[in-house]
Amino acid sequence: MMKKIIGIFLYSILLISFNVSFSQKLPPGSIKVKELNSFIDQYEVTNLAWLEYLFWLKDKYGENSTEYNNALPDSAIWYSVYNGKFISQNDFRNYPVVGVSFEQANKYCEWRSIVVNEKYSNKNKKVIYKLPSLDEFEQLYSIIKPEIKNEKEIISPIDKLNSNVKVIGLCDNVSEMTSTYGIAYGSNWTLKDTVCNIKLNYDKPANWIGFRCIANFEKLK
Repeated sequence: MMKKIIGIFLYSILLISFNVSFSQKLPPGSIKVKELNSFIDQYEVTNLAWLEYLFWLKDKYGENSTEYNNALPDSAIWYSVYNGKFISQNDFRNYPVVGVSFEQANKYCEWRSIVVNEKYSNKNKKVIYKLPSLDEFEQLYSIIKPEIKNEKEIISPIDKLNSNVKVIGLCDNVSEMTSTYGIAYGSNWTLKDTVCNIKLNYDKPANWIGFRCIANFEKLK
């Protein structure tokens, strides 16, 4: 029973932590970037947010299901950054999730669209989450003009980063997947003395790659 209560609590964080709803014309967890005509996550997707996702999959399909096990991060990559087991490690839940593949990130965006539309049902429109395109990232960086803050090779919790900008973590922590497989954007914790708006290639999950979602409304017929 206690595990069920904890799971429900985790599941609710994604939906209510930003205190927004469709009635406020914002997809939960996002802020509006009018120049992009889109809504983007203020932070990178965290370990806690991924645990919410895992709880939902476990509750719906079971712990031994393909759906649940296919969503688990690469434990070796996650351990290389956070030095602990993903499921049981509490100290790093406010840090960006790593060890996640391009396919897993896209599945998360699909899931997030489902649960948000279920929570904030609207007969006129629905919200669609996805990975930002390379062009959207480039536009975002030109709008935000973030400055690199890394003084040493370290990864930080999202609430310890520069809060003077609307979109946080663009130059810190992890480079972020774009909607194009194999291309990540932005600096990361393994790089020092470099520019923020850089394009990086990858071919598998890595300890320097995370992601955030971008969202748009779609009118229903």
